[in-house]
Amino acid sequence: MSQKPDCKFCQLESNADTNPRWVAAFDHSFAIVDSRQTFRGRTTLIVRNHYEDMLAVPEPEFAAINHELRVLATAIQTAFAAQRMNYANYGNVVPHQHWHVVPRYEGDLRWGGPPIEPDAVEKLADHEYEEIAEKIRSAL
Repeated sequence: MSQKPDCKFCQLESNADTNPRWVAAFDHSFAIVDSRQTFRGRTTLIVRNHYEDMLAVPEPEFAAINHELRVLATAIQTAFAAQRMNYANYGNVVPHQHWHVVPRYEGDLRWGGPPIEPDAVEKLADHEYEEIAEKIRSAL
């Protein structure tokens, strides 16, 4: 597996046992509950190998990751009864391929627009992240 020692996403999987936000591991990626829960169930799918750009991911691996993204999104939508799912892949803050999977609900603070987070989002207690992660796992 290709890792970069100073990449914080490359290090996340090694702490899976103690991470209250850990959801699941797939063949080519893993999922953690996003610390920002403005949109309940928001999760990040992180590619196991370190690629800084989507175009660097070999096509067969990219296809497998897209399948894992669909599996995760289906579980989140099922677990939280979301009316819509949004996906984002930026790589500006952490240059490691990952997708934000954002469930949307009619009446949420940005319904009908992009899921832009407010500047300050209150963090949850560890047990609340664990409950969200377990709810998603149970729908996988």
